[in-house]
Amino acid sequence: MRAGDWERAWQASDALEAPRRAGAPRQGHHLTWDGTPPDGRVVRVRCEHGLGDTLQALRFLPALAARARRLHLMAQPPLVPLLQGVPGLGAVHDAWQGAASWPAAEVELEVTELAYAARAQPQALPPADPGIGVRLPAFALPGDPSDRRPRIGLAWAASDWDRRRDVPLDALAPLLALRHLRWLGLQHGPAREDPRVAASAIEPLWSRTAAIADCAAAMQALDALVLVDGMPAHLAGLLGRPTWLLLQHTADWRWGDAGSRTPWYPSLQLARQPAPGDWAGAVEAVRAALLARWPTPARGTG
Repeated sequence: MRAGDWERAWQASDALEAPRRAGAPRQGHHLTWDGTPPDGRVVRVRCEHGLGDTLQALRFLPALAARARRLHLMAQPPLVPLLQGVPGLGAVHDAWQGAASWPAAEVELEVTELAYAARAQPQALPPADPGIGVRLPAFALPGDPSDRRPRIGLAWAASDWDRRRDVPLDALAPLLALRHLRWLGLQHGPAREDPRVAASAIEPLWSRTAAIADCAAAMQALDALVLVDGMPAHLAGLLGRPTWLLLQHTADWRWGDAGSRTPWYPSLQLARQPAPGDWAGAVEAVRAALLARWPTPARGTG
């Protein structure tokens, strides 16, 4: 997958799955699908990984729903309000209510198995957004309506799962110094309590974007985003928002080993650390890209 040879990855998965499907004990609790075709059957998709993993895999659900007699998506609670009622996703349930209350199914998959089940290829991925973006309400940004500066959403820290993905706030100084851009904070978690935020150019937006659906609506009101690897990056990519994604040197498998683009989300541009720990290099790449798109106004022109 890192090298872009997805078919070889699926063949390797076939070899790993064959013993289990022949009756060997299950190796790892996320392996769910037993290879049974979904056609004409009741299918249940479990979401046992992160929120970003679920968002990344939503693209495969409409085709699965078209084959199944009925589709049930057991989603993480924070995603349920965003996903319920979206055509092609099936019946969306709160997965944390307990397996005893889950609907019965004839075929079961874990959401990260959907790409394997579909034998997905990088040149032929379904569109990321199954129809979420068109359902979002308008989001009114705060501030003076006469402020015409481009509006850039910013998040610099991910979850505790891998803190190497976080960009120190000080490392973002070259971006925040671009005062002809308006920086709106989408950060959540402890990083937003950093006392340096108050002295920076960041305008906090997080009090209105705690719910994922509200965050998605805010993203649609912004001109671009600068994010780190985490759920918001998947949300931005799903919505097709112009996004620069700051990646650690050895990035997660889904982003590949090289290149500035990803087949998963065409609207994302990847800014990789040139060397381990070198956020300065990645930030400078984003700064140059922002200035190419929105040059600094000539003095006296605003």
